[in-house]
Amino acid sequence: MRFSYRDRKILDIESAYFPSGTITAITGPNGCGKTTLARILCGLATPQRGGTIRLDGRVLSEAARTRESYVVMQDVGRQLFSESVLDEVTLGLDAKDRAEVDVAALLAGVQLTGMEQRHPQSLSGGQRQRLVIASAMAQPSRVTIFDEPTSGVGRAHLQAIAGQMRALAEAGHVVIVITHDEELIDSCADAALHLPDINHAREDSETR
Repeated sequence: MRFSYRDRKILDIESAYFPSGTITAITGPNGCGKTTLARILCGLATPQRGGTIRLDGRVLSEAARTRESYVVMQDVGRQLFSESVLDEVTLGLDAKDRAEVDVAALLAGVQLTGMEQRHPQSLSGGQRQRLVIASAMAQPSRVTIFDEPTSGVGRAHLQAIAGQMRALAEAGHVVIVITHDEELIDSCADAALHLPDINHAREDSETR
């Protein structure tokens, strides 16, 4: 899989495998393409011709990847749309899926009990992040991607987030986490994919 912005190559990956039931950490220096890879996996970007993404052996189009995935962004404020914390958790679900979600348990799992009627944008940064994670837990998506989910959170909340990701994996989801946080990796990652900065490596080679 290859991807470039104009003439600058960002990704050049021969192959990668993200097993269901597993938490895979994507690591690497800033600018190496971690978030770009996540955008491709969830259908928000298109790899260069020849690159394919499969789920259960089936090649997925951009639209299919979007249906099958949910991403927790670094800037979670862009993912909050409801008037209350309670409504945000099940936003976008149909009536059948909404009825099957235990919202109280999800909020308890991310330590937001008692905040059901708060406006999402009134929460602190860490609370908003945990709310989006609760929303991810409510979705029927097969693939869940977390982009730096522990940025700015303390140890207790880190462990809570790790526990929620583990619950998703145990439910059979493909769980991918982009992170620099070694503590998070140690807490929950089953595997890791390290992306090098291919432009930095090329520049070093040309300099030598």
